[in-house]
Amino acid sequence: MNKEEYQELRSLITLVTRTREDYQDLRKNLDNRIGRKADGTPTKTAEGRALRPKDLEELCSLSDETRKQEEAAEAYLGRLVERMPIYPWLAEQRGVSTVAIGHICGAFDIYKADTVSKMWQYAGLNPGMVKGWVMEEDPKTKKKTKVRTNTMIRGDRRTAGFLSPFNGNLRTALIGVMAPCIVKSGLRWVPCTQETYDSLPEDMRDVRDKKIDGKMCKDTLCAMEINSPHVQRYIDKKRQYVHSQQPIPHSAKKELWCTTSKGHRNNAAIRYMVKLFVADLYNAWRPLHGLSVRAPYNEEKLGHTYSKSRAA
Repeated sequence: MNKEEYQELRSLITLVTRTREDYQDLRKNLDNRIGRKADGTPTKTAEGRALRPKDLEELCSLSDETRKQEEAAEAYLGRLVERMPIYPWLAEQRGVSTVAIGHICGAFDIYKADTVSKMWQYAGLNPGMVKGWVMEEDPKTKKKTKVRTNTMIRGDRRTAGFLSPFNGNLRTALIGVMAPCIVKSGLRWVPCTQETYDSLPEDMRDVRDKKIDGKMCKDTLCAMEINSPHVQRYIDKKRQYVHSQQPIPHSAKKELWCTTSKGHRNNAAIRYMVKLFVADLYNAWRPLHGLSVRAPYNEEKLGHTYSKSRAA
């Protein structure tokens, strides 16, 4: 696939991905208005809506038709992303759905992303400071253009008065949608003996209700089983934060990782997992188009390394 074919396919994938999201938004908005869940059952607030049965039936039919369009768009998206050279690699990753692949292939331009740092920045995974962009009006033509300033802003946050330094839809797709799916598909809780349970670290054991031989058993001793390198990174990073005496970068409260909340450590570990996922993606994707691969800035210029955390 040459560059022109790639760019044409990438634009088409972006179009279909957004179209599928439009259909999904229409369906969700309609279901919310009529008090209907995704599976078709009524919500608790549905009783307060004064809709005649016939009218409700018509509205449900509209929602069902929108769902069919959504599914058709997703099926078409699946056929499109299969034409991308990186698709086989992405399809092998646990928890990465067709929609996530659509966001990844449509948003990232692997020809522009000559360093993984650029991909991290575009995905909103760079907590460092970057030069902010603003829209300025040309006094002669009265047209507004993007202008880069010398004012430094956070690379992973929106700052008032400046354009967003990252692609918000992409970050939501990676952090908010794909990452939880990777974690859910990459680990499971399996029943274990008391001896095994006692020998495990606290974060790898739990008491859960489990179905055994077709019967639901309450308070079953369970052990965490990890079958994904991405999830292993996530678990390892969470453990590291629990014992870390390092200050949290850019923290207004000057907190340490070991003293901050569990939720903060969990979200940070999720971002770390996604960041290394993108690094692996960069290393796998660029050579498929005959493009060179460079080490991250922290490795190349500062001597830091992520290699110990990456999967082989």
